[in-house]
Amino acid sequence: MYIAITKYLKPLAYADKFRPLHHLHILDGIANKIILSSGRLNATKMNSALIISQTSELKKFEQFMLNDPFYKENITQFEIHSYNPKFYAPAIKTIFEQQINQIELPKDDDLDTNTVTFLQSLPPLNVFRMLAYLPKSLPPFINLVRSILNEAKFPIELHEIGILRVAHLNKSAYQWQQHTHLAKANNITEAEIEIIRSQSQVTQLSEEKNFACQVADEITQNADISPESFNRLFTKYQPQAAMEYILCLSFYNMLSRFLKATRVPLETNNHLDGMKSPTGK
Repeated sequence: MYIAITKYLKPLAYADKFRPLHHLHILDGIANKIILSSGRLNATKMNSALIISQTSELKKFEQFMLNDPFYKENITQFEIHSYNPKFYAPAIKTIFEQQINQIELPKDDDLDTNTVTFLQSLPPLNVFRMLAYLPKSLPPFINLVRSILNEAKFPIELHEIGILRVAHLNKSAYQWQQHTHLAKANNITEAEIEIIRSQSQVTQLSEEKNFACQVADEITQNADISPESFNRLFTKYQPQAAMEYILCLSFYNMLSRFLKATRVPLETNNHLDGMKSPTGK
């Protein structure tokens, strides 16, 4: 993580003209998880301030500081220092550990031209950007997602219900965030989403949706499905559709583990607005 120390170059009376814009900028940085806090140093002198980053990306933090109205109006200057906390209170443990144990998403300059072009054909999701570290794996990954969700033989709303259930059981915040958007786009209601999230065994949806959750629970928790569920799944649906649902649940169990282990950051915007598939097609 990083800290920025700012120093005033102009009188406070002049700075006060731009203070409301500065405060809005600070609040926006907190809302977008770029900074943790901001406040004055030497409050009695009121000639400097300290800003603590939340993002682990130096360029993002630096750009935030450059966009500060105080800096743009030449009211302040700043210095950025890296900061690696060794000891911290339990109340802020999660924040600091996320900062320390985090992989920066690759920039376009870090990637080959073909990978950049391929990323530009997709919604700008952090998961795809993280996977770009593996340029030979990214296109097959996308093709597999599309084969399951874009060309589905199994009902797409049941796919999304199963994916949400996997995300909930595996505590994958990123997967839950993105597929909540997609579930709504595929006609799953807020009330249904809350049932999927809150019930230890889902029983308050339709019979078909309850069963989709049951299969998701079994594969996630047991890496298998019971003989009863197997027979019911392959009796109700054609073999290709039933197989597709098993592959979907297995894949998203893998993906939830990848998302958590690599600390893929949550999106600050809904890049899937109006889309029914994470690949945008």
